[in-house]
Amino acid sequence: MNLPNLLQKLAPVGVAAIGAIAITGISTAPVQAGGISTLEWDNGASNFNQEMKDVLGAGMGSFDVTFSPLELGGSAASFIATNHFAPFFDTPGLFDIIPGDSVVGTFELDSMVTINPSPGVALAGMFELTNDLKFTFDNDGSGDVSEGDVMATMKAGAMFLGEELDSGAVEVVLTEGDWWFDIPESEDKPALTIKSIDSVLVFGDLEGPDGGTYAAQGEIVKAPEPASMLGILAFGGLGLSMVKRKQETK
Repeated sequence: MNLPNLLQKLAPVGVAAIGAIAITGISTAPVQAGGISTLEWDNGASNFNQEMKDVLGAGMGSFDVTFSPLELGGSAASFIATNHFAPFFDTPGLFDIIPGDSVVGTFELDSMVTINPSPGVALAGMFELTNDLKFTFDNDGSGDVSEGDVMATMKAGAMFLGEELDSGAVEVVLTEGDWWFDIPESEDKPALTIKSIDSVLVFGDLEGPDGGTYAAQGEIVKAPEPASMLGILAFGGLGLSMVKRKQETK
């Protein structure tokens, strides 16, 4: 995804309408080119609004985010899962993240930045992910991490642009880094670990105690061929409307 275009969409609106995406799913049918496999998932996050603001205000420090916390059901919703991912997400819906509360990212301020133009942005900085961020989907329903589960890992060192908006919301978007996917064996397809050719992770939080929302997507090439651009996630007018959805546990 082209970062400048994404930022142009984010800045005027505030945080994007991921809440609406979480409720309705992606209406655009995934059109896949050749050997591209896509996985998209989203859910809620812990409350990190004030903690991130404190870091930006001080010009130093770090903040933590728990993705798909147990208090919100401990699950993530999958709306796009094609090719390699399809056998493991054959029915769109909620998939437990295991172990519970295991997807915790620590984001350390690397430098303050000025975005020009920056309508509605009070402060901004570049943050580095200091630990591996790993999502393990309970695809086999065992309740434990096992060989039948798909895993998505964003490795330590990934960089994110974080913004505090005049509205009081905060938003964070991946600028450098990739998802690595561990995909189990399926039928005639061997197990594999592969780096995404295009990666998305955006998350944000409004003021108040309700917590945040995130959306993630990665694409892999299952056969040697030209890599396609992402273009699938219609973040158009992306703003974390943060409409809280109560997750139903499986």
